[in-house]
Amino acid sequence: MKFSHSLMMGLLLFGATRLTAQNGLIPIDDNSKQQPSAAKVIGDNPTPQDGNGLLGPAFQASACGLNYTTASNRLGQRFSPAGVPQPATFTISGIPATATILQAFIWCDASGNGVPITINVTNPALVASSVGMTLVGTDIDKCWSYANSTTYRADVTSTISGNGNYRIGGFPTGSPNDVDGATMVVIWSDNSAGWQGDLIIWDGAMVRHGGPVSQTMTGFTACSGNVSNARAFMGVGDFQISGMQLTLNGMAPFSVAPDWWNFTDVPTTVAPGQNTSVFGVDVPGDCYNVALYGLYFQSDCQTCQYHCEAKPDFKWNGCNPVVFDGFNNGVSPVVSWFWQFGDGGTSTLEDPTHSYAVPGLYKVCLTIISVGSGGETCCEQICYEVEACQGNGCEVKPEFH
Repeated sequence: MKFSHSLMMGLLLFGATRLTAQNGLIPIDDNSKQQPSAAKVIGDNPTPQDGNGLLGPAFQASACGLNYTTASNRLGQRFSPAGVPQPATFTISGIPATATILQAFIWCDASGNGVPITINVTNPALVASSVGMTLVGTDIDKCWSYANSTTYRADVTSTISGNGNYRIGGFPTGSPNDVDGATMVVIWSDNSAGWQGDLIIWDGAMVRHGGPVSQTMTGFTACSGNVSNARAFMGVGDFQISGMQLTLNGMAPFSVAPDWWNFTDVPTTVAPGQNTSVFGVDVPGDCYNVALYGLYFQSDCQTCQYHCEAKPDFKWNGCNPVVFDGFNNGVSPVVSWFWQFGDGGTSTLEDPTHSYAVPGLYKVCLTIISVGSGGETCCEQICYEVEACQGNGCEVKPEFH
């Protein structure tokens, strides 16, 4: 994936990237460009991992270009109309060709006794795998006279081959265990993107026999800069009566149609610096199990562009005006130069001269846009502190005794 020049220039305003030292000078704000962080499941204890009667952290990651895609199916057979027959088709789409798969999970909820579940996954490349599911929460029965209500999670990362149809079976249905439905979540990172993605998922089992329930997600802090493209989602089992109201990320309650397994994913707003998120359900006269919920947002907390073999640096002479000399120590050819002088002024010259209205220390950054070995547009940046003296001053300091 390649960036246009205008888009790349906009992305440069996000902040500093890789910094180096030259001639004994120490660059400031060492915000090194980050590779996608390792996705992780939080907690590897024996079952249940996260909770009986509550939800807890299951997954959390930040990475350049992190995003996700989902697919869901209603599977249960104890109700009418019954769920889809197995193996059920879960269609995954929207993963860019340049993306790297970080993690993939399948969640389901069931009425039953917590029997071990092994699912069978055939990916679009027709490779079949068997994956054991982990019991992540148990709570009271959802008014069906089953032993309990349960929630399961399976890590299916090894089965993911990209976009396409995944055929999945092995979920128990009927009696004594009946899975309401399942959702597949594929989490990926596209390092050619110019933004950071954050995803937090909690899971467990939280059953109510009618009426409201809510829980507050914690353990994250949104970027203090620009936050955009936020989404919130929730998976709830056994909704069967109209009038269901969901609250996702503290939004005003909204109605969804009952479908026995409801996986709801909607746009939301995440405020800069936000560190809590409220999720809730209210449906009079119906029994249900909240199995998972999550929050996603994009931000400019880190600058995320292709890394390439450009190595910007610069020197300067004079103290006001200051004459800057930019150069590239790398092998990647320079497409353009972009200077930020720390007082709001900018330049696209290779060797600009800049005057400061007020003396003092200024963070000056040079970014060079270049072309990597794969033909991708990329950029690198370096910043130094530059001292500006009184306007039109010089470096001669007379003194007498």
